Amino acid sequence: MALTRVTITGADNNTNPQELVNLSRRFPFVEWGILFSKSRTNTARYPHPYYGYVLKALAEEQGIDIQLSAHICGQWTREFFDGDFSFQNYFLPLHPEDTFDRIQLNFNATKNTYDLTKVLEIINDNHYLNFIFQHNNSNLRLCNQVEGKLENINFLYDSSGGRGTGRSEWPLPIKNHYTGYAGGLNPSNLKDQFTLIDQVTGPHNMIWIDVETGVRNEKDELDLSKVTKFLEIAEQYVPQWVKNLNN
Repeated sequence: MALTRVTITGADNNTNPQELVNLSRRFPFVEWGILFSKSRTNTARYPHPYYGYVLKALAEEQGIDIQLSAHICGQWTREFFDGDFSFQNYFLPLHPEDTFDRIQLNFNATKNTYDLTKVLEIINDNHYLNFIFQHNNSNLRLCNQVEGKLENINFLYDSSGGRGTGRSEWPLPIKNHYTGYAGGLNPSNLKDQFTLIDQVTGPHNMIWIDVETGVRNEKDELDLSKVTKFLEIAEQYVPQWVKNLNN
């Protein structure tokens, strides 16, 4: 496998943006996943609206090419799957692509309806962004319907939904789609999990991993010592050309 990105999800108002910029300088393959919810803004894991923009601006001032993804939840995803990408208006006069490279859609297709035609239209119209679908039992039919449709669709295997539930085996990467792996990862088990992931990905598949609960403390805050340890382990599996991005 070729690990090309490690997403650390859940920075919030208690996380110092400069510390994240420092980590991006040291680990250029890291992507910071910023969670968004209409009802949970300014709570644990859900920072103020412009946290991502502040983070990117700070990095650019210091010459750091930082990677950011917006993970949208709740009402925003329900609107998205009904054909209304209202989330993009949250940042006006800015646009999501000014800050983020990818949009992750945290959605449960068994509990919510969706308009497939409208969803694909949104993704096609915003071809400069990549859209991440959570690939799990709840979304299996939805993921099968969008697979192969557009190049800017990514898939993330994540049956835990941010709860940190571990796995004993992993599925094959999805052909012709950038595929990620999440669920129960933490600094203590990461090496063993990489062994399992490598068994199904092979040497040439470019993948990413995502961690949220596994790098938080008992106060539900992002623990930067755990984050650093996690990235140090992951770095061993990252190709050299990715490590050279900020050099």
